[in-house]
Amino acid sequence: MTSDVYIRFENLAADILNGFRPKVTLSYPGVASIEVDSGGLRELMVDRPALLVTLVQCFVQPRVFTEDLEAEILGEVKGRADLTYNQLDARVVELSKRGGSGNRLHLELLLQWQTLSKRLRDSIGTRILALGSDKLAVSDDQASCKALLDYRVGALPIVDALVVALPTNLRDPIKEEITHARDVLPLPERRAVDEAWQTR
Repeated sequence: MTSDVYIRFENLAADILNGFRPKVTLSYPGVASIEVDSGGLRELMVDRPALLVTLVQCFVQPRVFTEDLEAEILGEVKGRADLTYNQLDARVVELSKRGGSGNRLHLELLLQWQTLSKRLRDSIGTRILALGSDKLAVSDDQASCKALLDYRVGALPIVDALVVALPTNLRDPIKEEITHARDVLPLPERRAVDEAWQTR
């Protein structure tokens, strides 16, 4: 996430918390709308260390977002999609057991992210079977390329929502990965990510 995007999201969060905007809505094709109002944002901020654990385990470690599209190999993407799905599933189970006021929106975002991860995992798996190899470059198969880009465009705004609830010092361990995740996107997809959160 570049610094200007940080500022924009921080301003949105401040406007919501201060009552200047009633809510923001994540609305992108293929992703069910998620509304964030002041109550939801305050809840999300209750357990900030849990947000950081989610981001490290489900965003940083699997590296589904940060590899250059031209360098992606089908089998490797499938493996990272599997890891992301499993990490998200573990986080959903853990947070569901814990309960607490800060978990409602956190869980809602994770369930959306998990749905997108399953879609990517299944799509890439289907293409591997159809092509008869997991060694091919993603960029050589239009359907796989679209599936990966759709995943990144759909899931990065969810990552943004988790990041904006963190204080600056807790963002530092993942700042480089978030910036790079945007940098490797083609410009139209990068704009789609940045415009996914719509004010209401």
